[in-house]
Amino acid sequence: MGRRIAARRHARRGKILPDPNRRNALSHGGQGRARDHAGGGDPHDRGRADQRDPRHAGDGLKAIQNFPGVSRAPFGAGQLAIRGAAPGDSGVYLGYHEIPTLFHFGGLTSVFNSDILAQIDFVPGNFDSRYGDAIGGIVNVQPRKGRRDGYHGYVDADLFDAGALVEGPVGKGSFVLSARRSYVDAILPVVIPEEVGLGLTLAPRYWDYQALFDYPVGGGELSIRSFGSDDRSKLLFAEENDVDPDETDGFETTQWFHRVDVVYRKVDGPWEFLITPSYKRELFSGSFFGGIRFIVESDTFSGRTELSRRLAATRACGSAPRSSASGIAARPRCRRSDRAGRRGPRAIHRFVRRPIPESCRGSTRR
Repeated sequence: MGRRIAARRHARRGKILPDPNRRNALSHGGQGRARDHAGGGDPHDRGRADQRDPRHAGDGLKAIQNFPGVSRAPFGAGQLAIRGAAPGDSGVYLGYHEIPTLFHFGGLTSVFNSDILAQIDFVPGNFDSRYGDAIGGIVNVQPRKGRRDGYHGYVDADLFDAGALVEGPVGKGSFVLSARRSYVDAILPVVIPEEVGLGLTLAPRYWDYQALFDYPVGGGELSIRSFGSDDRSKLLFAEENDVDPDETDGFETTQWFHRVDVVYRKVDGPWEFLITPSYKRELFSGSFFGGIRFIVESDTFSGRTELSRRLAATRACGSAPRSSASGIAARPRCRRSDRAGRRGPRAIHRFVRRPIPESCRGSTRR
């Protein structure tokens, strides 16, 4: 625990810089601190959502849930509803690319370790075209680089999960490795034995990982990032299924994703160039009462290229084309008693390409 406190103190020594183009914007140089772009009010009152706040349970990303206009999805789904829009109508970006969810099942913790975040941008409206076709709001999260002043790390355990982090220099670059897993599914059978006879079993389980590597190349910065998340929850009743005695009534859901990003960014005087391809694979499956099962898998290739030039102290003009192609395979599976006559899975593929036209926007150069 002592190592973790030292690492957090070091990370919090970053400057808090106001964004001259957005009134309610705060940037933090270390631990992920949220920036509210809603407009109005004192930025020192509305933007300083910090991990030290007990409401966030040490998770900086949970600060977003306390901003005006943000509500949580029902039944602990771990999603965000911004200004009344459905969770799917808002965009959640991590390192220039969209991720399917920001929190694990139940909203207990985020899918990305908050100790390796550099910045959190919350834009509830009036965002530019670089974020695509979202109509609700935008949450943009940027990870930080690993520390180069030596090797550091910690091991942490709390009521729900245990995790570890290690970071340090690699030549002229740096790396960060982090992993976390919950153990509620392992504790429940010990705390609540079968002799109690509750009649149901609830076993949620989640884990996530992050691997980041940064290295200077050709006068710019090359970043390779790999991270993922896995959530599984199971609710089983003790009674047998009325249709199939071999099955047990209840439901089970599984949701996971894995993503690999390559980012190259170079600044040459007033010019800035960015290119980043990404690959993401995700799955969502479920089974209900032993008779209905479905699996939805998708593979997404996305890319972003930005070329911008600083025209004045607070304005920049550039183009930011983005395109993505995704293949979605839906495989519904229905179980019935006559297994010999069961049909195979059915696949549905859909490919989408979304070009974004050139635009001149008044964004702040960081």
